[in-house]
Formats: sequence, C-alpha cells, structure tokens
Amino acid sequence: MPPKPDITLNLRSTEERQAVLRTQVLMLALSVATALFFFDLLHIRGLIPGVLPFYTLLFGGLGLALYLNQRRKFAASSYVALGTLNVIVFSFSLSLDEVLMLFTPVAVGALVIIPFEYRAARWGFVILSYTLFCISLFGDFELFRVDIDETGESVVFFASGTTAIVCLLVVLQFWIRQTQATEANLQQQRRHLLQLTDDLQKSKERFSLVIKGSGAGIYEWNVKTNTLYLSNEWKQIMGYSSDDLQDFMIEDLTGLMHPDDRPELHRKIEEHFADRKPFQNESRRRHKNGTYRWIYDSGLSTTDENGNIDVVVGSIIDITERKSAELLMHDQNEWLKKTNRDLDQLVHSASHDLRSPLSSVLGLLTISEMAGSKEEIYAYHGMIRDRVRKLDEFVTDVLHYSRNSHREVVKSEVSLAQLAKETVDELKYADSKVAIDISPAVSNDVTIVTDYGRLKTVLGNLIGNSIKYSDPRKDEPFIKLETTLDSNACMIAVHDNGIGIGKEHHEKIFEMFYRATENSSGSGLGLFITKEIVEKLGGTISISSTPRVGTSVWVKLPLA
Repeated sequence: MPPKPDITLNLRSTEERQAVLRTQVLMLALSVATALFFFDLLHIRGLIPGVLPFYTLLFGGLGLALYLNQRRKFAASSYVALGTLNVIVFSFSLSLDEVLMLFTPVAVGALVIIPFEYRAARWGFVILSYTLFCISLFGDFELFRVDIDETGESVVFFASGTTAIVCLLVVLQFWIRQTQATEANLQQQRRHLLQLTDDLQKSKERFSLVIKGSGAGIYEWNVKTNTLYLSNEWKQIMGYSSDDLQDFMIEDLTGLMHPDDRPELHRKIEEHFADRKPFQNESRRRHKNGTYRWIYDSGLSTTDENGNIDVVVGSIIDITERKSAELLMHDQNEWLKKTNRDLDQLVHSASHDLRSPLSSVLGLLTISEMAGSKEEIYAYHGMIRDRVRKLDEFVTDVLHYSRNSHREVVKSEVSLAQLAKETVDELKYADSKVAIDISPAVSNDVTIVTDYGRLKTVLGNLIGNSIKYSDPRKDEPFIKLETTLDSNACMIAVHDNGIGIGKEHHEKIFEMFYRATENSSGSGLGLFITKEIVEKLGGTISISSTPRVGTSVWVKLPLA
C-alpha cells in the first residue's frame, strides 16, 4: 500500500516556495532600485533632494519585507513589499510614463507572493495596482519633476521592461513548479484514493463474509430522528424480505418484543444511556410467522459534540436453538435432581417398609411354631397373609413408579367406559369391611388418545384408595366415576363418601411416602405415583376432601 500523502507537508512546501519566490522578487527589486539610484545620481543633476524620500521609502520598505520574510511573517512581508512597490511605482510613473509597465509585475506578484489562504488580500492588491495605474495614466499631476534626456528615457524604459520581464519569468517559473508539484501530489492522492477504495471494498467484502458467517443482523438507531436502519440479514432473521420494514421505527421494534421481556430491555437501554457501556440482552421477538424467537442483542453508541448519544449501532443473533438446548438441559437437570431426591427417599423408606413386613412375618412364623391349636395357627397365618399383601402392594407401587419414570409414553385411542369397567372388575373383589356400590357413569362414546397402561394405573390407584378408606359407619358407601369433555380436555372425577382427609393434609397428600393418618395401611406411594403419571400425560390432578364426609379427586387430561 503506498504511503498516505502528507497534506500538511505539501502545504508547508508551498509556503517555503512562496518564501523563496518572495525573496527573489525583493532582491530583484532592490537590485533595480539600487541601479536606478546610481543612474539618477550620475545622470540627473539636481534630482536627488526631491527623490531621496522615495528612495528611502523604497529601500526601507523592501528591507523590512525581507526581514519579515526571514521571520516567517509571510503575510506581513507580502503586504509591506507590495505596498512599498505600489507607492514607488505610482510616484515615479506620474513623471515617467516608462515606469507604468512595472504595475504589471507588481499586480501579478500579488497573486503569487501573498499566501494562498488570504484570497481577499491578493485580489485587493491587484485592484490597487490597477487603480494606481489608471490614475497615473489618465491623471495630470506630478509629485516631483524629472528632467531627463532621450538617453535617460531609454535607459529607464529598458530597466523597467527588463525588470517586468524578469519578474514575470520568475513568477511564471514559480507557477510551473507549483503546478507540477500540485499535479504530482494529485497523482499521489489519486493512487492513494484508489488504494483506499480497493482496501475499503475488500474490507467491506470481509465484513460481509463475517456477518454472514456469524449469522448476525445489523441495525442502526438514530436517536435524534428516531429512525432505524435494518440490514437484510436482520430482516432475514426475523422472517422478512429486503423490501419489508422500510419505515420501521423504534416503537415498532418494541412491538415485536415479548411482553414479558420489554421491562428488562427498557432497563438495559436506560443503563446504557447512563453509563455508555456496551450492552447485551437476550429476549424473545415475534417472527413474521407469528412465533417467538430468542434473540441475542448487543450494541454500543456514539455521541455528538455535546456528549449526547446520537446513534446506537448493534447486531442480533438468533439463539433459539441454544435456548431450547439450555431449556432441555435445565429440565433434564431438574428431572435428575428430582429423581435423585425421590430415589434417596425411596431407598430410605423402602428399607423400613420392606423390612417391617418381613420382620413381622418372621416373628409370626416363630410364634405359629409354638402354637398349641389349629385355630391359633390359622390366626397367625391370616396375620402373615396381611403382611405379605402389604409387602406386595408396596412392591407393586415401586414397580409403577419405576415404569412411569423410565418408559416412554405410548399413546393410543382409549375408551374410558371400557377402561373403567376393566378397572372396577379387577377391584370389586378387593378386601373391604363393607359392601361398596361402585358405579362408573361413563358414556360408551367417550374416547381420548393417551397411554392406556398409565391411565389404568391412575384409575386403579384412585378407586383402590376409595375402597381402602371407605367409612364402615355409613349405611350406603359408594364410589362414583364420572367423565366430562370440552373442546380441549377430558375431566375424570372419582367421588366417594369415605372417611375423608383433613384440609391440612391436602397440599402434602401427593408427596412421596406421605400418610394422612397414622392408621393408614398404604405405602404412601399411591397418590405420589398417580400425580407423577398424570403430569407425564400432560394433565393435572386436584383433590377436595372433608373428614367423615368424603373425597373427590379430579384428573384433567388432554384429548390427544
């Protein structure tokens, strides 16, 4: 890449060339003035006393101009030199017409020796020279009289013409050199500009590749005009074409935000306007198809001369897949934590619930061996049977829990009437101290798409609990199974008039190994497993119960 042209150095070189030209012009003027002075001294008798003040002004002015030029007072040096020369030439031209031609190099010199930035002064001196020329040419007065013969006039004419020609040649040479330097500088600037254009194009292409590779969309918010520029990549991320969103405003962008994410975005923007630090934000924004996408937004701002933010520039990246993965990982971690807690509790309680019936069985066997009659042996065998049944119920519950935790949901079309009949038939011979009226009031045309085995376990647990905790003091104990449908869900309700559950137990009744009464004969896993199954099927479960009145359990499941 060629070096960048040094504009400051170029301007400085122009000043130096002007200073050299100024020195050359002043030295030429001094030389001519000295020659004329001696010429007048030798050939024009009696002229010196009248002309002496003008020569004093001429030598003094030109000397001062040279001094100022050496002190780098370029503008002041030019003004003194041009002022002196205009006065002297005007004074002599009133008496000698041959001197009039000297106004030309003085006027041309004004255009060259005065620094270029003083344009008004340059043209002012040109006008001054022309004005004095006209006054001298058409005026009819003299400041002093010069008696000079024909030879003297020829000498003055020759000196004036030579001086004018030499000055014009010096000025012309300066202009030629200046033009060549300017052309060379322009060529260098042109090459540099072409190189910059090429580098800019390559940089633009690299930037475009980076943007495409990163999948980022660029935006620019003009805070003062409240307008937005959106790149085509930005529009593509949000599902729009390049022709869409032409008059998009910041309020429209806020409208794409998910309502729950707007307060956080506004807070981040306020923080950025306060501390001016780059901001990052993750939020949901509405795609053109109506869905919400997770967007990572980052940006920074520029300020105006007053320190106020005028432009905010940023980029967005679609992180929906990353967020989905994070959410899945979070859910899996929560599931693992819950599973570990449940396993810890299961192992802890299982060690008691398994050992207790086995210990009872061993003890009863030992006692039955010492029994003296068959009646005692039969009684002990009945007790052993109860302990074994309790152990079997516990193992069954553990199996249900394990299957629900590890098996995938297998959905099929399920007839609720058929499922209810099968469940009731399996439980109607369950041990109960009283005869219970079990009536499944389910229409034959009620079907849902769900996991048949899991739903059967739910119904079995609920009806089994109603049988187990029936109230023997009531004359007509009952269990009713009802179903209702709406457009989105199926509600299954199990009602009984059993012993009921106190309100203080309602919130904990679905916890693992929780027993509402000390006299409970269950494992404490039934309702916990029921709730786990219902939630895995995408439903909800709730309970309402009053002691000595009865219990109602509602299970709400999706239709498909």
